[in-house]
Amino acid sequence: MLLMIALCTITAISAQQPTKMPLVAGDTVVNTGSVTKAFTVTAGYSTLGVQANLVKISGTVAGKVYLQSCLDNSHFTTTDSVTVTDIAVNTIRFSKPAPSDTYYRVVATGSGTMSAVLTVYYVPKKYQTP
Repeated sequence: MLLMIALCTITAISAQQPTKMPLVAGDTVVNTGSVTKAFTVTAGYSTLGVQANLVKISGTVAGKVYLQSCLDNSHFTTTDSVTVTDIAVNTIRFSKPAPSDTYYRVVATGSGTMSAVLTVYYVPKKYQTP
């Protein structure tokens, strides 16, 4: 009986799933070009996780991936950056505790002769209530 009551009072734990930004025709970084993927985060989140995958198509992959943010969707500042290398998939993760900005974007810039596709996932995690 006690076991049954305990099982009935346990609530399901639901993990917050990341959002995968849709791929569009312009999501390929070519040579020294760049690709930007933008999203918004509203109030009430304790942390923001962002993952950028830069998948090699051809050439020698090089360049940087930046996480930028702002409040006005106009004057972005770089909060983090990572240099990418010539491997099949560069997986870059950014984490922002207590995100205070509303607008975020991931910018991938190439270097040299290369072609790579940028895919971005993000998940704002909510504050936990006791």
